[in-house]
Amino acid sequence: MHSSNTLRAHQGRLAFVFALLTAATAGCGKSATGNDPDPVVPTMAISLVSANLSVAQSGNGNVTVNVTRGGGFTGSVTLAVEGLPAGVSAPNVVVASGATSALVTFTATAGATTGASSPIIRATATGVSAQTATVSLTVTQTVVDQPGFTFAVNPAAVTIIAGQAGAATVDLTRSGGFAGAVTITSTVPAGITVTPTPASVTTNQGSLAIAVAGGTAAGNYTVTVRGNATGQTERTAALAVTVTAAPAGGAGNTTWTFCPTFGVPLWVAVQDGAGAWTRVTGAGNAYSFDINAAKGGIAYLLTEAPGTGLYLFYGTKAELQARGGQLCPAGTGATRTVNATLAGMPTLSQALLGLGNAVATVTAPTTAAQWLKVQPGNVDLIAGLSTLTIGGAGATFTPSRMLTRRGINPADNASLGTLDFNGAESFVPTTATVTLNNSGGEFTAIVESYATANNSFATYFIDAGAVGTVRTISGVPGAKQIAGDLHFINVSAVPSLDPNNTATRNVGLLFNTMANKTMTFGPALTIPTVTVLAAAPTARLQASYPVQAEYNRYFTADFQQTTNNRRAQVQMTSGWLAGAGTAILGAPDLSAVAGWNNAWGLVAGNAVHWTVAATGWVQAGGIISTPFVEGAVYTSATKQGDITP
Repeated sequence: MHSSNTLRAHQGRLAFVFALLTAATAGCGKSATGNDPDPVVPTMAISLVSANLSVAQSGNGNVTVNVTRGGGFTGSVTLAVEGLPAGVSAPNVVVASGATSALVTFTATAGATTGASSPIIRATATGVSAQTATVSLTVTQTVVDQPGFTFAVNPAAVTIIAGQAGAATVDLTRSGGFAGAVTITSTVPAGITVTPTPASVTTNQGSLAIAVAGGTAAGNYTVTVRGNATGQTERTAALAVTVTAAPAGGAGNTTWTFCPTFGVPLWVAVQDGAGAWTRVTGAGNAYSFDINAAKGGIAYLLTEAPGTGLYLFYGTKAELQARGGQLCPAGTGATRTVNATLAGMPTLSQALLGLGNAVATVTAPTTAAQWLKVQPGNVDLIAGLSTLTIGGAGATFTPSRMLTRRGINPADNASLGTLDFNGAESFVPTTATVTLNNSGGEFTAIVESYATANNSFATYFIDAGAVGTVRTISGVPGAKQIAGDLHFINVSAVPSLDPNNTATRNVGLLFNTMANKTMTFGPALTIPTVTVLAAAPTARLQASYPVQAEYNRYFTADFQQTTNNRRAQVQMTSGWLAGAGTAILGAPDLSAVAGWNNAWGLVAGNAVHWTVAATGWVQAGGIISTPFVEGAVYTSATKQGDITP
């Protein structure tokens, strides 16, 4: 009886407890299905876009902190950094209510402790649990730039005919505040003389006059150029001189050597001073002749399928001699066709590729690249990949990756293999801004190119056009550059993007290290006077215009007929003008010169489109453009129109 009564008592109590629990939960939101909802709990989490940060002494860097909110949490969040090394500070940052990210800035003093550390970013807010994330921080030592200099010879290789002369420049790069005079000397092999001007360089550039004695054996020679300054270690640079024998087809104090890359002429004539035009015959690609007057001219005809182009150059004796050796700086050997396969190109992308002075353009999904007429010898590959973005501002190309390959010498029809824009030899271009003065609200287009000391020049990005005084430029990071490399930024200004624009202005800048720049456009070119000199036996035109201070070094007038594919272009230097206030560029009458064919000239009665241009620069040297040296700036402007002779 006792145990039975006890059991019934326990059962009674259990029933009573169960009834209490049932009553307590009856009004607590039980759903019609009988399931209880989960309680809503505010939450917060943080993450770092990149946990690795390197900061130099006296520098700073940022870490982006992302805040993820949950459970209806929208409050502000305070980010505080703990465990910082000595000399490094990071002020607290408040992530505003509803915001999802913020930058935490780490600043190192000049005496900050160098090395690696692992500070913690702690995020706190009302109503949620604190969260942490660890930063891998490295403080690096700032190296004080000691006063000094380096220099390079540009070009690093020249080809000179025995008995003639050539030229190069010495380009100084100063650092650490060094401004002293640098004495230039050289060690030369027998038969070669190098004369520096000035012998003591106090600026960033000097020139070298290179003379090869007659009878010097043909071959390859090395000149060692030396730079010395008080308190500095001697610097040296090698200049490769290739001596060639005087061509059997002619002799004289001036030789123009044409390169198959750009075309070998069908016919050549020269003018000594104001004398008669005389035909010159050549040997191979070299044409030698005498210029005894202070100035003269050369005319040559190139095949430009399906037509022809007549080119005339007027300059001083020295300019004619120097220009003749610049047409084919890498030599006159047979050119090459080179192939490659591209990889790492998104669907909407385009690659611009330069190999030596040859160019190729590939648009995805195409992956095959081919360069035609690659000059002989070692060349550099410079490539840029741009991706297409379509948005509210329209369609724009943005540089995304670059790729370089140095000192390659592929055989004809060889392949460079795969050029992978995601591979180890590719990299992200560095960026900066350029401020454009005197753009006048016009559209500005930017062409970004790269020149190397290894006779290579490539355009790697083209920004088709926008309006604005501040634009973004991109280029090769310092770690990927070598001595002698130069960025070449050319900006064109036009009133609109209408292809029928009749005027343009250009400003160009050369520099090694990509950094923020300022470039200033010159004024519009004065409208030229274009006249018909004659209609028979060929049509001959002339353009004349006043010399403007901003455009006072090099002048051209280009006359083209598209109906019969004929062209005549006249080029003139300020040296030839000898201070004259007006540039007069006209095609001479060549009908009496031996070998001339009147069928090569412009045709009367057919419309001619003319383009007149003028260029100016302030650097020493240069014939048709500023020398490619650090900090060189040039300005140019053009006018266009039509006339029927």
